[in-house]
Amino acid sequence: MASIKNISTGKSYTLTPSFIIGRDSVCTLRIMSRLVSLEHAVLSWGNSGWQLRDLNSKNGTFVDQRRLVPGEQVRVTTGSEMAFGDLAEQFVMTDDAAPVAFARTSDGKRRDADSDGILFLPDPENPELVVYEDRPGHWLAEVPDGTSRAVKDQERLKIGSRYWLLTLPIVREKTLQPGKGPLLLSDLELRFTVSLDEEFVQIEIVDRGRVISLNPRSHGYLLLTLARARLQDRDGILPDSEHGWLGVPRVAAMLHTTEVQINVLIHRARQQFRQASVVGAKDVVQRRLRERKMRLGVGQIEIVQGKAMGNPLEE
Repeated sequence: MASIKNISTGKSYTLTPSFIIGRDSVCTLRIMSRLVSLEHAVLSWGNSGWQLRDLNSKNGTFVDQRRLVPGEQVRVTTGSEMAFGDLAEQFVMTDDAAPVAFARTSDGKRRDADSDGILFLPDPENPELVVYEDRPGHWLAEVPDGTSRAVKDQERLKIGSRYWLLTLPIVREKTLQPGKGPLLLSDLELRFTVSLDEEFVQIEIVDRGRVISLNPRSHGYLLLTLARARLQDRDGILPDSEHGWLGVPRVAAMLHTTEVQINVLIHRARQQFRQASVVGAKDVVQRRLRERKMRLGVGQIEIVQGKAMGNPLEE
């Protein structure tokens, strides 16, 4: 998790996407020295990493002992040392990872997004609200029945009797390189390789000769179950639009889990496809909310029975 540390005091500060340093009450990090300007500098996250910009401060912003030109912006990474107006008080960047979404209550309780970038509120075990990035810079909040709406950075959400304040990283979409563009979900084939003991499921995305292997995850067996249902319906008389629909309670029973955990698995699956640059990743699992049904959102499917594999599923 991105952070800087005051070398003198040892106190660490988790970085938000726009982390303002200064004396003013609006600043994320307040330094009360008279050598520090009201709004002195800002650390911000972008496509090329963390950037530190001097905000035309009176006594200067320093990176590795060099004073920045007023208004200058430079990249900082793990190990970079910074000072604001006073070289005697140094800060070091201890982690230059991307910022994460998080929510905080008025009494100080904080919940961070997990490693997939999904924020489960009030907790991952029994989430009443799930916040996730549907596409770059566009965040949604979804309730257990699948209903969702757009949310913004610094929006307050009420869950039960508590209010949660969202902090959401908003990053501009990267310029795509030739041959590395996004994949359209509607054009894809999914290839499942399943071990004989069904303990291991490998999913590959196939698109016009390009093959992307996804890391095996716990939601792989959910997608496999939905893929089998869709393939089974191909042999009947139903139109393609009706292939593969299963009731949520039935899926939960088949996987020996709860409906709440089925929702968690769906979100993790969607996020993995988003991270693979799949456009329309939200529909990798389609839902009919009123009927409480779901199905795999990809019609081109291949299932291969492989030999026994000992690879553990990643969490």
